[in-house]
Amino acid sequence: MKRLNRRDALKEVGTKAGAVAAVFAGRDAFWEHFGSPEPAEYAQSQARRGLPPLKITDVKVIRSQVGGNQLLNVKVFTSEPGLYGVGDGNHAERVSIIAANIDKFLKPMIVGRNADEIEDIWQTAFVSTYWRSAVDANNAMAAIDGALWDIAGKRANMPVYDLLGGRVRAGCRMMTGANTSSPQALEDSIRESMSHGYQHFRFNGLSNPGSPLDAMNQKAAARTMTATTTIAINGRRLRLVFLRAIAGAAACCETMNTSP
Repeated sequence: MKRLNRRDALKEVGTKAGAVAAVFAGRDAFWEHFGSPEPAEYAQSQARRGLPPLKITDVKVIRSQVGGNQLLNVKVFTSEPGLYGVGDGNHAERVSIIAANIDKFLKPMIVGRNADEIEDIWQTAFVSTYWRSAVDANNAMAAIDGALWDIAGKRANMPVYDLLGGRVRAGCRMMTGANTSSPQALEDSIRESMSHGYQHFRFNGLSNPGSPLDAMNQKAAARTMTATTTIAINGRRLRLVFLRAIAGAAACCETMNTSP
């Protein structure tokens, strides 16, 4: 058994006491005692260093509609005047359920809490429902989570991706829809989008391959093709529509003398 003199014993007790004190003092003190955390955790800690506690004071659901698409966002207000975060909780079909979930359950749960307790708020919200990982619950949680990260980024004057460990790509390619009301409208809409930098397009309308309209649509799409352009045929929801879409895509590729 190792024998300790009084000085060594006091050092060991002091070290353990310091560890316990660091645990109760918070994450920053804990990391200072035990060493640096993971890069993302360290970035978050540095961003909060020296800042006063920030409380969530209110949550507002914002609903809007663009064309036939219903949209939902949240605005999370804080105790610092003018500082708020915006999150996205969109759902293609049941926006009202997301709004009710936020207003009736999440808002009362998080108002009054610290805005930087992002992970704890997420975990608390996740286990608060009996049926977990439901689409409406996940969308509502995502809206709140995104708003809290928005607040963290604004407060630190940093992009949120830097708080999460840094970005992994410089950008990503975007796809846009094309107007299929007529073959000429299809071609014009694709060329208009190409003038704005788009190279990838999606359109409906190949529901009956072999029909005169679909043949014209295929030729109109083919006229816009370049070596870097891709066109996707929308075949969601029904197996029959999907099979027709594949047939249409094959016909389109044949028109362009290429392969799908």
